[in-house]
Amino acid sequence: MKRMAWILLALLLFMSAMGSGNPRQALSERDRELPELNGMSVTTVDMVAVGDVLTMGEFEQDNDFTNGSEPLEWRVLKKSGHRVMLITEKIITARPFHETYKKLRWRACDLRTWLNGEFMGKAFTAAEQRLIQEVELVDSGNEDYGIGAGSETKDRVFLLDIDEAFSCFSSAADRAAVSTKYADAQGFSKNADGWWWLRNAGQDLDHAALIYKDGNVYRAGDSVSRTYIGVRPALWIELP
Repeated sequence: MKRMAWILLALLLFMSAMGSGNPRQALSERDRELPELNGMSVTTVDMVAVGDVLTMGEFEQDNDFTNGSEPLEWRVLKKSGHRVMLITEKIITARPFHETYKKLRWRACDLRTWLNGEFMGKAFTAAEQRLIQEVELVDSGNEDYGIGAGSETKDRVFLLDIDEAFSCFSSAADRAAVSTKYADAQGFSKNADGWWWLRNAGQDLDHAALIYKDGNVYRAGDSVSRTYIGVRPALWIELP
């Protein structure tokens, strides 16, 4: 009888722990968790068109930590078979390309580490992470300043490069983005023309290229250690 009582108690404790868990953690137990379009789950890639805005993941945006994180909005940039390329609709935070001022490429920068580590772990459930594809990225350098191509990388979350900034948007105005309140609180400066990072080197390897507030591409870039420049993560997901 005592043994049976202990077993029942253990089961009750386990069920209580499961019921009181974080709802996002509970969702992560699903086999898949699909993004949403206009409040509906995207059950097939044919539901999605370039230019659509999907909702997937969560990240702090209103800078009110008492109400939890807000759903992330992603613009569809490309489609290739069942794969869809996305970028955040807004500038979601401000971070340096690299914490210290030094010569380096995308492969070695701190922002790459943050995007593929802390950001992905916080923003997405385990099920959502399974949708995000690892892709090979080209480091095209910066031909305007005589910087040759670098080594390719394999990433799941990344920044656009200069070529993608031109090919994935219809105009400079289309590239322009507003910032969230959280990004502003992290040091994003509208006085610095609302810039957001690209992954190319700038005028030298201690600079990184970026996008101006008006959406124009600034190939010379700014110091990799600037803290007030915005971030718009990009990624590829695979849909049914």
